[in-house]
Amino acid sequence: ADDADTVVSHGGTGACHVNTIQYSREDDTLVFSDLTHRTITKVTRAGKTVWVLNSSNSEFQGVSWKGGQHGIHVLGIDSFVIFNNNSSGGSGGAGNGSIAIELKLDLTAKTISSPWMYKANPAIQVDIMGDVQRLPNGNTVVGYSTQGVLNEVDAGGSVLQQLSWPAGASFGYTDRRPTLCGRPTRWGAAPPK
Repeated sequence: ADDADTVVSHGGTGACHVNTIQYSREDDTLVFSDLTHRTITKVTRAGKTVWVLNSSNSEFQGVSWKGGQHGIHVLGIDSFVIFNNNSSGGSGGAGNGSIAIELKLDLTAKTISSPWMYKANPAIQVDIMGDVQRLPNGNTVVGYSTQGVLNEVDAGGSVLQQLSWPAGASFGYTDRRPTLCGRPTRWGAAPPK
């Protein structure tokens, strides 16, 4: 896919900035995040739009976010977690700390709810990049890329462990793995050919 394909799929105009693409095994689709338009879009492998979130073209009502998003982690056919930058610099966010938000879609009623969210205390603001990953045990890894902080939090938002390094030694994405052998956990099984 190129800029023209991604913009057409969610009905935007101009250039886009696709920063994450995830494969959804349950329905053989792709879910991508476009930072420029602050949208998340699901498309079939043939390129047909399934749904668009967080834009004027969204079919869903309910929870939305401001300030752009970066990493996403597909949890199932109707749920995922996003890293919301919450940036105030031209993105409409408050700029008072980035947020990890779990989104749950009701595909029949066309509504969005948020069963879980996490914001560090004290707040950590990341205006670019950032990632999130739900672990098999239910904990969530939140990566504050340019701030050099990685938190693992439980379902109640308690920090279980924190890794940090000097700001400037940034990273774009994270993938916690039980072993370095084999495919990364988030990739799952290879998509069908």
